[in-house]
Amino acid sequence: MASSLRAASKYSSPGKNIAVGLVFQHNQNCVKGLFQELQSKWIYRVAGGYIVSAWVILQVAAIVFPSPVTMQHREKIIAAAAEHRLPAMYPYRFFTVDGGLMSYGASLLDLYSGAALYVDRILKGAKVAELPVQQPTKYELVINLKTVKALGLTVPSTLLAHADAVIE
Repeated sequence: MASSLRAASKYSSPGKNIAVGLVFQHNQNCVKGLFQELQSKWIYRVAGGYIVSAWVILQVAAIVFPSPVTMQHREKIIAAAAEHRLPAMYPYRFFTVDGGLMSYGASLLDLYSGAALYVDRILKGAKVAELPVQQPTKYELVINLKTVKALGLTVPSTLLAHADAVIE
């Protein structure tokens, strides 16, 4: 049964956003065991004419990836997902606070705090080339129960227990 499933991928241009291209490639590799055919298509007009980085699976769910455009137009993207009753996973907490179903991603507060420490070190004379590259260490899972109810979904209690924040 799983071999007959198909997925449609929708992204902004990978040439303009290398990170989205890498995430796209990683996700293609992850779903190869679940889907017989993964169709990828670079599109430029979604959600009221705005470029959206999103991976839509079987037209029943979506993963929205971080990009300046998706962050700027998040309210329209969230509204489009709600209008089409499309459950969507977003990259940052503020998408969920604004009405998105759920988000999982690096804590922006943690990232910005780390950036401030780097600025401090540079201003104190540290050589940029000698500073270590750091990756996020704190990730947040946020679930919006109001959106869960609006979509008619049920979230397992184990997932709610693991959530860093539940918006009611």
